[in-house]
Amino acid sequence: MKVINGLNGLKKKNFVVTMGVFDGVHRGHQKVVNSAVRRACRLHLSSMVVTFDLHPRNIIFSEKKIYLLSTLKQKEKLLRDIGVDVMLVINFDRKVVNMTHETFVREILWKKIGCKEIFVGYNFGFGYKRTGNINDLKKEGKKYNIKVNIISPFKVGNLLVSSTKIRQLLQEGKLDIANSLLGYRYKFSGIVVKGKGIGMKWNIPTANLSCSKNVILPQGVYLADVFYKARRYGGIVNIGFRPTLYSKADKKTVEVHIFGFNKNIYRKKIEIELIKKIRDEKKFNNKEELVRQMIKDIKGAQKKDKRNYLFKMFTKKVKYDKIKFHN
Repeated sequence: MKVINGLNGLKKKNFVVTMGVFDGVHRGHQKVVNSAVRRACRLHLSSMVVTFDLHPRNIIFSEKKIYLLSTLKQKEKLLRDIGVDVMLVINFDRKVVNMTHETFVREILWKKIGCKEIFVGYNFGFGYKRTGNINDLKKEGKKYNIKVNIISPFKVGNLLVSSTKIRQLLQEGKLDIANSLLGYRYKFSGIVVKGKGIGMKWNIPTANLSCSKNVILPQGVYLADVFYKARRYGGIVNIGFRPTLYSKADKKTVEVHIFGFNKNIYRKKIEIELIKKIRDEKKFNNKEELVRQMIKDIKGAQKKDKRNYLFKMFTKKVKYDKIKFHN
């Protein structure tokens, strides 16, 4: 898949297009994008996803920030896996913000892209403050011989799949349902940074992650897969404010203990894929209670993960009487 940043990078025309934010590229998005890719193949044209470098609502309604399900890089990978030929990333600046839907169709879809057909979801909106709807798209499309295809909503059980719903489910700790709507396990990445080394003192080393401030980090303790240099490791992740250790923490932290892992990954990028929520974050009476719960969580994680890779290497090393507590 070719990634083009900005309209000036376009050299070829005649595309089957789908357009949107596609945050998370969930199962509803996948249905729309797959339809465009299949149609492009039948017409012997190239498929294109038109998306934006920023979430439009975070620009238009800046007072209420939306935390995202995916970064632009993650979105790129997900779209590549579907088979998209070109991903066009438009800079969502003031010029685009103030563009009417008529102008968007004429100047971008027709003149710049050379759109032959476009596939959009049932609730598609575009142009200045999303004043353009599906009927407007059809009307403008007729002027420039652009065929408009509307894709019906996608449901999982009784739940309508949407990025908004998935964000809500993640923030409520309903990971299993969120993952079923995504069509894959929720994931995020981060750079390993130095912490205070408390976990190491307890013989439970953790990697502290610096993650994007724009993505959702659902609070709690999770069983996870950890990806480093294209290899997968089992792990357990704590996302939260560490209330037992810090009474006034105002910054959410991400700590991951990787089972049976002893490599130096400081300043390296790793990806976390959340498998199962183990419990909510909790404030314990003291450090001893916290450590015992951590060990319990790790042992429980071994039982929940049927693959059982690398787990046994950790558990036998940790004994309560060998843990030292430091003030």
